[in-house]
Amino acid sequence: MNKRTKIIIALVLLIGVVGLYTYSKNQTQIIDCELDTECFVENFISCTPAKIGGGAMIIKGGKPESCEIYLFNPEAKIKDQIFSEEMAMTCITNSSFPTNKFKTIDMIGFLPFELVEKANCEGKLADQYRGGLKLAESIEY
Repeated sequence: MNKRTKIIIALVLLIGVVGLYTYSKNQTQIIDCELDTECFVENFISCTPAKIGGGAMIIKGGKPESCEIYLFNPEAKIKDQIFSEEMAMTCITNSSFPTNKFKTIDMIGFLPFELVEKANCEGKLADQYRGGLKLAESIEY
């Protein structure tokens, strides 16, 4: 093997190693908050990939003004309860409703309703929430 061939092989190997290193660094790791709502809220506000409840809610990532959130993953288990595909929706926030405008109190019980009302949500669960919002609006106090 001549010197030129050895240099070409060394360069190809070097490029391969650098490529693998870059690829592994860019792989998104999802933070598992388990049942820690503070952990999930913190990651939701910054749109950092995270999950709670075994994956019942997953922040897939993005930017606060275009964050993708998946609610009620059908493969998630919470105390042996398995959610079906009927109970799922995907939402993407927008510039008028970015995740970094949320307060901790908003997350506790109102997140799904807020998302359906203000973000772009699709799925059968989103349709059910929209139905609940319409029903609530029709009730006279």
